[in-house]
Amino acid sequence: MRLHVDQRHERVLELVRERGSLRVAELAEELGMSAVTLRRDVEALAAQGLVERLHGAVVWPAGQSRPAPAPAPSAEGLVVGMVVPTTEYYYADVVRGARETVEAAGARLTIGLSRYLPDEAAAPAR
Repeated sequence: MRLHVDQRHERVLELVRERGSLRVAELAEELGMSAVTLRRDVEALAAQGLVERLHGAVVWPAGQSRPAPAPAPSAEGLVVGMVVPTTEYYYADVVRGARETVEAAGARLTIGLSRYLPDEAAAPAR
């Protein structure tokens, strides 16, 4: 999905504010955009005084304070839902791996079982 120009500008400002400086090539790769498009965006933002443009890079303007990066969101209290057709076959391993991963992040896994009908799984598609 392509970002609208305003969304790109906001994302560029967010990244430069967080990191202080970025090479345009790194920024283009991270945003999945062409370097040419991002150079134009950086020029537009620099013309507004929102960033400073250097050869191949963009930096947060000198004298403007950068807020501290927001802490990573906590998974505490987060519930992850998962639906599997059965806990037989290989699904037991899938559920076990999901549970271990979710719990390691401090969240909780909720499992839903759908009806698994082996006859339907083997029936030819019409």
